[in-house]
Amino acid sequence: MIIYTDASYSKNKNMSGLGIVFVQEDNGKSRISHFGTYSRVCRDNNTAEIAAIALVFDYLKERKCPIKLKQGEEITIVSDSQVALNKIHKMVFGSNDFERHCLRCIYDYCTYSGVKVVFRLCKGHCKDDSRDSYYNNMVDKLSNDYRKLGYSLYYSNRPIQNKNNQHIKE
Repeated sequence: MIIYTDASYSKNKNMSGLGIVFVQEDNGKSRISHFGTYSRVCRDNNTAEIAAIALVFDYLKERKCPIKLKQGEEITIVSDSQVALNKIHKMVFGSNDFERHCLRCIYDYCTYSGVKVVFRLCKGHCKDDSRDSYYNNMVDKLSNDYRKLGYSLYYSNRPIQNKNNQHIKE
């Protein structure tokens, strides 16, 4: 199974979108599942990229993923974030509590799940005819859509303010 991850982050709105695409080959046919979410916890794009990868393992661990893994099976996590993959490979501590939590989730799954995990870098925002380009663009759009959904929902629930920062009664 190959799993593509991506994240989108907006500093002005402090909102992240996380996207994941699962691709499983079965008798020459690709079975695709995807999901995403938004978050206001990530403080930068690199943390969001790590959070997207950690979300994969949370879904696999909690058996929320429609594709089931067997003991000893191999999965490949594909990301376009060199920084995220470097932090995972070097087993760094993390730059904040949330990033540390995400990295611990990744390390624990890789160590204790019985599933062989391979991490691979792909070029982001590429428009060639490669499989990586196709799925990376799909997960990139997914993460952007969830980021936009997140700040639409978040800001639609906030009180309206005038230019003097005073609440306006509706």
